[in-house]
Amino acid sequence: MMFTSTSPSKTKYMKKIVDVLLMLQFIPHMMVSSISNYSANSFILKSISITILLLTILLHSRIYKVRIKAIYTFEQNRILYLTLLFFLLIPIISLTYSLNAEFGQLKVLALSINTIPTIVAFKYLVDTIDEEKFATYLYTLLTISVLSSIFVILATPFNYDGSYSIGLSDWSHVVFGRFISSAVFITALVIIYRKDSPLLIKAAFIISVIGLVLTQFRGGLVSIATVMFVIIIEFVSGRKFTDRIIKTSALLGFVIIFTGLYYLAKDNTRYESMMKDITSESYADGPILARERAYKYSLESIWKRPWIGSGAGGFYSEEVGKNVMEIKYPHNLVLEIGVEYGIPVLVLFLIFLKRMFIKQYKYHPVVFYFFLFAFMLAMFSKDLPNQPFYLIGLVFLTNKKSD
Repeated sequence: MMFTSTSPSKTKYMKKIVDVLLMLQFIPHMMVSSISNYSANSFILKSISITILLLTILLHSRIYKVRIKAIYTFEQNRILYLTLLFFLLIPIISLTYSLNAEFGQLKVLALSINTIPTIVAFKYLVDTIDEEKFATYLYTLLTISVLSSIFVILATPFNYDGSYSIGLSDWSHVVFGRFISSAVFITALVIIYRKDSPLLIKAAFIISVIGLVLTQFRGGLVSIATVMFVIIIEFVSGRKFTDRIIKTSALLGFVIIFTGLYYLAKDNTRYESMMKDITSESYADGPILARERAYKYSLESIWKRPWIGSGAGGFYSEEVGKNVMEIKYPHNLVLEIGVEYGIPVLVLFLIFLKRMFIKQYKYHPVVFYFFLFAFMLAMFSKDLPNQPFYLIGLVFLTNKKSD
């Protein structure tokens, strides 16, 4: 049998295919990873998803002839690996005194089989990115976002009042909304920081905003608006009176105006509870009230157990969670760490946070603002093991380009 060398055009075509395949696996995996359901089905789904993602990365590295070992050397990633070890060992140690060690074990399992491998997988994407790959990744993301938004516009298949489960008949507005809000914000950043964005990107932004508003994922809209205000403040304070201020203001205005129009056209939506008089006893719906109680109980618990906390899973106990047991965790990353691991660990986490934000900004302001957006989401949704949108940003702790 005779073997012939692969032509340059065929090799380029193969590379483009595996780039798209990688994103077609990475994006759904990020959606699956954010499911904060600790059922057996959830663990199985996440295990399958991360396995497929890692195999796709292996295929991608073979096509591009990337040396995997060179990316993951201990010398290059010492700080990252020590940080991941810290994030895993602290919960494991805390199980010895946890107020709910059984639930804490599930959280440790989620960190081990999904969250940490997802961070490791994202490290490969960051270290192998270039302009051409970024364009492919971006358009793949926008395509999925637009298709998802069109599906939301046509079907709106969500149950806003119940907790979601793993099943084709029970769609989660949180999972859809979290993904679409991320796509909306990434698209907004591209429009802001590029001198001339193609019409397709602007159209994708508009369609995705409509899809996001229809998901009624309030956290995404609030986070986008907040970080866009921060961007405007940075531009103004730095006297960068360029078209970026105009672009940012226009995009922010579009999101706010469209959300307002949707609110006026609809009755009894989830947005209504955000706009009622806060002095009214019925101003908020169940999820908002549950979070308010959770934040209150978290502060009480930190005051009572400031040094070592209540242990992994400890919030989900009668001693801490009291009558908000159904939400299992504070839905605030900072409070969760303070409640379950104590103030000393929280201080260390905040040090990590500061270093990570500095590294991300040095890498590129767009990266910093995206993870600031992800951090905003983490302030009122999910728990530590189910924060892949935020925790993947840890890879910038040791990335050479950010040094």
